[in-house]
Amino acid sequence: MAGIGAWLGLYPFIFILFVACIAGVIWAAVDITIAGEWKDKSKNIKNSLKRFYYLNFKGLDVSKKSLTKAVPFGTCLAIGTVLFIGVGLN
Repeated sequence: MAGIGAWLGLYPFIFILFVACIAGVIWAAVDITIAGEWKDKSKNIKNSLKRFYYLNFKGLDVSKKSLTKAVPFGTCLAIGTVLFIGVGLN
């Protein structure tokens, strides 16, 4: 990420980071939809937000196997960079 920021500058990096975050959310939503676990995931997120608000946040409960799958954020950064440079948004 620092390389992208040093290469393109601050404002393009902020744009790329924003696009990468959106791509990561979409990626996670597609993974959850394919697995058919919307109800379970939303319940876990809701409970974690309650803990954050009421009991001082201590982290997500990742003891369940379904929560251990990560979104490849580096790929999302590459998608954002390609959109910025390739499409000509600069």
